[in-house]
Amino acid sequence: MLTVIYVTLEPFHFTPPSLNDGKMNLIPYVQILYQYKYKPPFFWMLYTLGNILLFIPFGLLLPFLYKKRFRAFVILGLAILCSLSIETIQFFFTVDRAADIDDFILNIFGAMVGYFLFLFMGLFARRLLHKC
Repeated sequence: MLTVIYVTLEPFHFTPPSLNDGKMNLIPYVQILYQYKYKPPFFWMLYTLGNILLFIPFGLLLPFLYKKRFRAFVILGLAILCSLSIETIQFFFTVDRAADIDDFILNIFGAMVGYFLFLFMGLFARRLLHKC
């Protein structure tokens, strides 16, 4: 959790932004395509995979805490809330970072990948126990 805070808020400053100063991107896939077209592959993979990997533990570990019905919707809702909070904080409290819909999309995708890994591990564990 401390890593998420550091990575998303460093450096930390409060500046009331305007929508015209480039601190927000609401058009999906602009940043992903920009990274892919104009940056070396390492940066594109770091940007894309970094945002996905950041939220995989969220979807993988949170289901252990919430064992009731509609677990997928709860995980999705909490991932949306958490990612939206990060992007809002970046918009208001950082100087050289921008709130980006691509980050939001990739974060949610990472949480869902983590949730499907959780389901797969449960299925694998049940099959392994059945064989014993």
